[in-house]
Amino acid sequence: MNTALLLIRTPFQAYLVSQILAQEEIVKYDLVYFTSNNSPEDIYYYTNLSRRAIRKQYIFVRPKNPDILWHVFTLWKGKRWLISQMRQLTILGSIDSLAIRVVASRQLGNIITLDDGSANVSQVSYYKSASNSDWRNTLYSRITLSMTMHEVCQQSEAHYTVFPGLDNVVQSHKLKYLSKWSPCPTSSLFTNQDPLIFFIGAPFESYLEHDQILLLKSFLETNKVDFYVPHPQETSPLVSGASRLEKNGLIAEEAIINKAKGRPIVLISHFSTVLFTLSSIAYQRVMLLFRNDPNSDYYLHDIKKLGGSPVRIIEL
Repeated sequence: MNTALLLIRTPFQAYLVSQILAQEEIVKYDLVYFTSNNSPEDIYYYTNLSRRAIRKQYIFVRPKNPDILWHVFTLWKGKRWLISQMRQLTILGSIDSLAIRVVASRQLGNIITLDDGSANVSQVSYYKSASNSDWRNTLYSRITLSMTMHEVCQQSEAHYTVFPGLDNVVQSHKLKYLSKWSPCPTSSLFTNQDPLIFFIGAPFESYLEHDQILLLKSFLETNKVDFYVPHPQETSPLVSGASRLEKNGLIAEEAIINKAKGRPIVLISHFSTVLFTLSSIAYQRVMLLFRNDPNSDYYLHDIKKLGGSPVRIIEL
């Protein structure tokens, strides 16, 4: 039986895959969903995709230190997927994940890759900043007889993205565009109502300094925000007077649009995929940058190149 194999690690990827399945006219597929969070969003999108899957597995392993242990435990739980099947196609996100690359390397069919959020197009993301010749990446790949990130990109016959016009992890001729959320007659661009202000959360503790997190908290305490949008990987949401947006398992984009009900949307974040994906929906986007941050110029370049609604920059 010829089927596709879906290797997914985030709710955002699962949302995109549902569009890819329709565009590629794929009816039969197997599904492996990897997560270290087990968030409501993970469960919601896995459940949706799993309904039509022939074979499926939800693999939840809590974060480990060092990170390589997470991949070892994950592959042990998913060891049945290491046996190659006669599948026409493997569709995968998170090409930086060793566990996903190990499983993908055991398949015989073609490879299609997809976006892992703004990391695919940001000049300072781990995809761009980490050299594909990094000794750990190369060593682990050789030990496990799996492809490196660079080799996955080379073998990918197509890459699905929601960021048209921006450099990605593959050559431009391989890019296929998925439609983002676009304005409709009832959207925030066609109403005179007061805007709703959303602050987009993130796993700040994993990539910001302590003093930078304090600056974000101070901003929230002194500026009006209607809703705080939690991130699935966020373990310590910033304290604020804003109401926590109940996403009911939806990704941020869907939850924000549903909550706004056609009212203008203002998005505030440090650097978030949502600032990109809702660029044609938001009434205004506010990017919070830190003084003396060497990456600030790259963030500005990335978001301005995409275009869309106005961007206001606030330095903290």
